[in-house]
Amino acid sequence: MSLTVLATQILEAAKVIDQELDKTNKEVVSSPVKSSFINKISRKSRRLSRALGLCLGSPFRRNVNSENGNRIDSPIRKSDDTTYKFSELSDFERYNQLPENLDPVKNSLVDKCHQLRTLVETPETAIINIFTNWTEFVSLEAVCHFRLFDAIPPLGSATYAQIAAASQIPQDLVFRFIRICIINGIFCEPIPGHVHHTPRSRWLLTRGPGLLDLIAVNYFELAPAGLRYVEAIEKYNVIEEPTQCPFALANDNLPIYEALGRDEQRRLRFGQSMQYLTSGDGYNLRYILSSYDWARIDTAGARLLDVGGGLGHISAYIAAHTKELHFVVQDLPDVATEASARKSSLVDTHLLDRITFLPLSFFTPHSSSTPKFDVILLRWITHNWSDKYTRQIMRAIIPALKKGGQVFIAEYLLSEESPGVTATQTIGLRMDMIMGVGFSAKERTAGDLRILLEEVAQEFGGSWSNWAVTRPEGSAISFIRVVWNGD
Repeated sequence: MSLTVLATQILEAAKVIDQELDKTNKEVVSSPVKSSFINKISRKSRRLSRALGLCLGSPFRRNVNSENGNRIDSPIRKSDDTTYKFSELSDFERYNQLPENLDPVKNSLVDKCHQLRTLVETPETAIINIFTNWTEFVSLEAVCHFRLFDAIPPLGSATYAQIAAASQIPQDLVFRFIRICIINGIFCEPIPGHVHHTPRSRWLLTRGPGLLDLIAVNYFELAPAGLRYVEAIEKYNVIEEPTQCPFALANDNLPIYEALGRDEQRRLRFGQSMQYLTSGDGYNLRYILSSYDWARIDTAGARLLDVGGGLGHISAYIAAHTKELHFVVQDLPDVATEASARKSSLVDTHLLDRITFLPLSFFTPHSSSTPKFDVILLRWITHNWSDKYTRQIMRAIIPALKKGGQVFIAEYLLSEESPGVTATQTIGLRMDMIMGVGFSAKERTAGDLRILLEEVAQEFGGSWSNWAVTRPEGSAISFIRVVWNGD
């Protein structure tokens, strides 16, 4: 694909976004008329041109050399630079939090801009950017740790000296950390020396401690462990045990939960970070209702096994939207004992007789003599474990499943195809890396899970049918439904 075609696609996608925003907000953006061609086009088109310029490098304006008539690239004049940067700040406010209905075109625009940069950036520059991007992470953690964002008024600005005084760290360090963050749209400096918030920096200011904990967990726990990945592979080759992952290698060969559990500060920080991570709308429990035909099994005597269900909040949620279905929440003995003791405070009174707790590790096989279940729910279970242990979990549940019963899996799923040069699929691939570093586990495709289920089914002389994979619009989680045809 030529740069011209790609740039045209970028402009078309951006035009759709601008038109939708103008229609929704009923606003017309205007700016002073200048004489040059670039300033005769609409402000929206200039905004798009600037976006392309930023993908390719520093902002440049096309000018005509009066002596020879040839086009040359010359930097924007200083008088225009301040105007440009205030406009840039306004653009952050306009574009950084687009409405959900624009997600598809936004994602396309992000991917195509990433493709454009990948095409024109030299290999050397690209590789340097990759191996030095730790500098951006260090700067972000410094901004969060010293709360530099607190020193900047939400709707005003602060000088570097003021930020340094408020944070009590040297001004040259404040300058270093904030300037690197500005590269990524965190803060803005429309007037030299005066730092403003952007939506990204304001997010740090307003989202509470959970976001800062999530950043700190990656900085203090996962990133240092990730640096041991090559060492772990050299030592173990096949990494399937929780004690073999890079995190364990960096923490006295302890699995992550055991290591964090020995330090109250680390344990709380990790717990709060996970709570924040799953608090977004993409993880809303309503998606679990729309991804399964609950009315079909909501009959007298029907039973659901909630594997690794903790204190039962998922079962309680589904129970509140059904009438007959009974729930058994399975978890480790200490968790199940606590849940049973606190049941009246965890579950609404009218649901108490439909929810019970089973103290059993999900690695321990169910007895073939126990009553069978119509549905077995595995929500965010398999991605915490290597293939070895995921097979073990599946072996343990099959004896508890009725013939014709269903396994219902809720997980973040990777794409079956190579992402190619893309930006919007990086989250899933990074999550997969995190699971490998911290847990000797992985994010999987639907096909990966199907292979594991079929391998285990063969051990029992059974098979699966009616495979279905759905991901409701807006959901970060996908849902797999499959019917058991064994005895």
